[in-house]
Amino acid sequence: MKSEKIWTDMHRRYAVLFLVVGLLCAVGAVAAILGAASLVDEQGAREAVGTITVTVFAFVLVVGIFATLHARRLNRQAQFGRGDARVK
Repeated sequence: MKSEKIWTDMHRRYAVLFLVVGLLCAVGAVAAILGAASLVDEQGAREAVGTITVTVFAFVLVVGIFATLHARRLNRQAQFGRGDARVK
């Protein structure tokens, strides 16, 4: 039981870590796009940054939610004693 709890805690930490790193990457990507696009066209840069920002943040959020749900499922498996939480 202790190993399953450690395993699910690790999954939960990875879910949070993924969200944080993903958001930092998204901010870095937006900054890079802003810098490059400002050299070309300001109006086009604003439109591109808005679209890319929303897309990247939505992707990171959806994947983070699925990782959190997966960690919760593993936690339920470990609590009800259905074998090792690492299975499936």
